[in-house]
Amino acid sequence: MAAGGREEEAGVTLVEVLVSMALLAVIGTVTAAGLTAALKATADSRDRIVAANLAAQQMDILRTVRNDELQAETTTTYQQVGQTTFTIDTVTAWTVGRSEAEACTAFAHSNGGLGRRFLEVNVEVSWPRLGNRQPVRSSSIITPAVTSYRPGLGHVAVLVRDAAGAFPAGRLVTLRRDDGGYQDTEVTSSIGCAFFADVPPGTYAVTIGVPGYVDEVDGVQQGEEQVIVQQGQTASAAFTYDRAAALELGIAGEAGGAVPPALLMTAASSSRTLAPAGGSGGRWVLDPLFPYDTGWRAWAGCAHNRPADWGGEDAAFDLDRGERATSVQVTAGTLGVSIGGHQSLAGQDVVARDVSPAVVGSPCAGTLTLGALDAGGTFVQDVALPYGDWQLSYGGRTSPVLEVRPGAPAVHVDALPASYPDSVLSGAPSLYYRLGEGAGATVAADASGNGRHGSYHGAVTLGRAGALAGDTDSAIAVDTMSERVDAGDVFDLAGRVPFTLELWTRPTIVDAQYRPLLLKEVGSSPRNGWSLWHQGEYGLGLERRVDGVQDVALTYTALTPGTWHHVAATYDGTTARIYVDGVQQTSRVLTSSLPDTSAALRVGAWPFDYVEYAGDLDEVALYERALSAEEIVAHHQAGRP
Repeated sequence: MAAGGREEEAGVTLVEVLVSMALLAVIGTVTAAGLTAALKATADSRDRIVAANLAAQQMDILRTVRNDELQAETTTTYQQVGQTTFTIDTVTAWTVGRSEAEACTAFAHSNGGLGRRFLEVNVEVSWPRLGNRQPVRSSSIITPAVTSYRPGLGHVAVLVRDAAGAFPAGRLVTLRRDDGGYQDTEVTSSIGCAFFADVPPGTYAVTIGVPGYVDEVDGVQQGEEQVIVQQGQTASAAFTYDRAAALELGIAGEAGGAVPPALLMTAASSSRTLAPAGGSGGRWVLDPLFPYDTGWRAWAGCAHNRPADWGGEDAAFDLDRGERATSVQVTAGTLGVSIGGHQSLAGQDVVARDVSPAVVGSPCAGTLTLGALDAGGTFVQDVALPYGDWQLSYGGRTSPVLEVRPGAPAVHVDALPASYPDSVLSGAPSLYYRLGEGAGATVAADASGNGRHGSYHGAVTLGRAGALAGDTDSAIAVDTMSERVDAGDVFDLAGRVPFTLELWTRPTIVDAQYRPLLLKEVGSSPRNGWSLWHQGEYGLGLERRVDGVQDVALTYTALTPGTWHHVAATYDGTTARIYVDGVQQTSRVLTSSLPDTSAALRVGAWPFDYVEYAGDLDEVALYERALSAEEIVAHHQAGRP
């Protein structure tokens, strides 16, 4: 038993030993891992503790710096502790010591009333074994003594705000004295404030410039304000400044039509209306543009052309900051223009003028050149125009007011009435003196194209206001025998050939004297030739003289002194007719057959010593045919519509 018991006892001991050894192995492994983790945790904690101490030490160092040596800057230093190199990043920035953005505004506009500035300090310490863990950070405010402001100097506070009303940090601001003797830069703090301390008195330019950014006020990349720094005071400047956007607009008429090249466009946000900008080819780009991101509207023309004010709808859209807004289509009205039959005005511009009531006094009165009359005096085109009231003009002629409205069908304008010169030229005159020469001229140009130019004699007054409505061409005035226009020995109108004499007259004297308008008559006896004259009792007279014998048609209606009258006298080979202001006044059969004479064709003077015409004359024409009554009416209406 004893022996067996010992064997059993020995067997148990062996198993226990084996089990114990296994347990010890496991325990050893766990213990080793725990020791390793504990050692690592101790190292990390030690590094973080060291980093915190270094951050605190950096703060203490800054607090010991002399007040007048403190400055805004970014520095990086390195500190070796044991086997570890620590990186210490320090950022200092001047601020006004409040966390609210309003603090800079208050400081800037208090004329130094707060009297203090503060240095915002941010310290960050990192080390190689940091991994993805956060570095140690420490922030504080250092308050310099009031005495740190140097006597005799001033300060400048600059506030920067973006389109959303936020106050961005890190914007570079430059302060430069006008004489170039001082320049400094600061970056905006966390409340958008850049503070320049201890600045010599003087006039300074404050600028902010960031590529791709624009100033709200001027839409320019580099905003600038002028400040005056005074001793012991704080000057202020403020910028609303943000990343630029760009806006692209297209335009088309509701019923189509060509877009005038100088058409203006207006874009407006909920906060601001932009000045109109010119474009080309129906495409406009506003760039760079301050990025108001919502509430945009756009339309063709100026502020008063806004569709919403004419019963339509504005083009509405949003604008993303820093991005180009494309495919914003603006709608305008359509005006159909059809002009023809004005060959004499070939090459003249057709102009559309905005005459909307609101345009009076507007800095943006729209005047658009639509194109030019072609070689045949024709212009046919549909044109896209802003909504409003418009008038067309060319060659001195003006259309009635044309309404261009949202939702209305295209307005079509038929040929405008012919101008007076066109009316005359369409009748193929043999001679046409417009008498529009300026001071000092000696030649009266023949506008008929036949080259029968006349000459001014005596002290003819040039440049008088002309007879034609809406035409700037001038007239002449004569009042003595020596003042006249001579055309030379032309247009005897011998025999009984048809003719028409036409002119505009504004007499200053109407009396018992026979005052000549247009004539070709020999001055010596016997008198031969023809003449057109006026007199108080007999009115207008168209006279044919053969060997002193008078054959005459009279109106017996006097002209009104000081009033322009259109006068036309025709002879068809048998009957003479005289018209005043488009109305026939008389007709009479004249049978005399005129001889050839060597006399000169004259305007405004007899060829002999007698009382002369006194007053203004304009648009003298002679035709070698008798104009019809309809033509004469048309001429008068073209001159005085």
